[in-house]
Amino acid sequence: MWLPGRNNLSSTTGKSEVTPFLPPLQASMDSTEVDSDSEESRSVKCSPAQLYPTFAFLGVQMCWSVAYAYITPILVTFNLNIETVGLVWCMSSLASCATVPLLSAASDFTQNSWGRRRPYMAMFLLVGGGGLLLLAYADRIGVWFGDIGGQQRNALSMAVMGLILSQVGLDGIQCMERGLCTDTLDADALQGVNAFFALQGSLGRVVGFGLGAANLGKAPGLSYLGDQIQILFLLSAFLLFLTTSTTLLTAREKRFIPQLYELFNASVTSSGKRALFGMKSLPKAVRLAAVSNLLAWSSFALLFYYGSYFYGSFIFGGDPEDTGVIDSIYERGVQSASFGFLLMAVVGSMMSLGLGFVTAKVGIKTMWVSTLAFAAATFLGFFFLRPGDRGAALALSACLGLPLAASYQCPWAIVTVAVRRSENSALYCSLFRSLSEVLPFALQGLIGSALLSVFQGSARSVFAAASVLMAAAAVHTYFFVLDVQDVEEYEEEI
Repeated sequence: MWLPGRNNLSSTTGKSEVTPFLPPLQASMDSTEVDSDSEESRSVKCSPAQLYPTFAFLGVQMCWSVAYAYITPILVTFNLNIETVGLVWCMSSLASCATVPLLSAASDFTQNSWGRRRPYMAMFLLVGGGGLLLLAYADRIGVWFGDIGGQQRNALSMAVMGLILSQVGLDGIQCMERGLCTDTLDADALQGVNAFFALQGSLGRVVGFGLGAANLGKAPGLSYLGDQIQILFLLSAFLLFLTTSTTLLTAREKRFIPQLYELFNASVTSSGKRALFGMKSLPKAVRLAAVSNLLAWSSFALLFYYGSYFYGSFIFGGDPEDTGVIDSIYERGVQSASFGFLLMAVVGSMMSLGLGFVTAKVGIKTMWVSTLAFAAATFLGFFFLRPGDRGAALALSACLGLPLAASYQCPWAIVTVAVRRSENSALYCSLFRSLSEVLPFALQGLIGSALLSVFQGSARSVFAAASVLMAAAAVHTYFFVLDVQDVEEYEEEI
């Protein structure tokens, strides 16, 4: 019996062959385009149509940039202690880890005229957009539910709910994008698309952090929308809708028609079982890359959680907890942090343009190890800053643009090649993202809160921990992670 992605006995050679799982769109292509071993396919470059699935990533990263810069200050203004902010981030990350892999498993066998991924992408768009709107108007909704004066419990509840919904929606859109790419592209095209993902992510962060650094509350034509926070999250929701809709309407995907033996996988119960089984059956290359990526993103999580607080309280010397509202000094520090993140995004965008060329010369693994080691040294530099070192803080923030851009390309270049022939491609991509990019935010919410409690709110301790984690990621990648060429050879052996 012929099974996609399994070993099948050739009728001509009598040898065991691996038959790749090809969805209807890719199966209808000429064989020279989908045969990854042919010389012609090695020279195929990405066409504009193959880049359409990446446009939603621009909007997602823009929304995350705004969230990283402003959600922690928002929660603090709603009278939440800085030591407890990490617990809220942890809760939202765990909610994403619990829901996104399950829905990704269901998408692998979804039969819809829109295809397998785009219906779920549209659903995640509604969830994420709704969360952003809750964050924009949390204070007003809190007043409707009875908040008076300094008591903002209802506003805090709305903000927490908005954070959870936005994280689930944004993470879900990303996972569906990755699944859509692995469905329709061969190994060589995936490398170019992954480089373009890094570029789109950097551009999204440039827009997001740029908006955060600007004083939108006084901008002509925008002031009627509300204050700085409300305008930011409203614009984020609009641009997320615009970019994701571009992907939904232009990406090439056809209806999935399963084989008879695959029909039992379409139920909700079977999807849950497959999600649990996927944890055990992750390819070796994916597991090893996930460990390094988890350590690396644990460092970035600490930066995004507490970077704005570090700028406002330590570099600028402001105090956000005196009266429960942001004072002018602390607010300038938060805007300066957003400008530092903007510099990081600009540097990342410039580096993304050359990442594809450099990795083709030196290799994915070498590039990844080098950028991780550079990031470890940069995080250590934050630890040695003194109050008032604003220029040095901005310079260090800009330096992190290179390793952040590489973290969006290098690990995914390995993972997408490793899972491209599997019928569980979207599930594996979702599990990789949940375990190595979402779970770190949950863990660091707990670790960061503990560090701040032990060191009496000093954010310098957080950057020391980030440096150690990044160094560990570099060491693990150097000794254990498989390079793309090794992944392809490993696939041929099995």
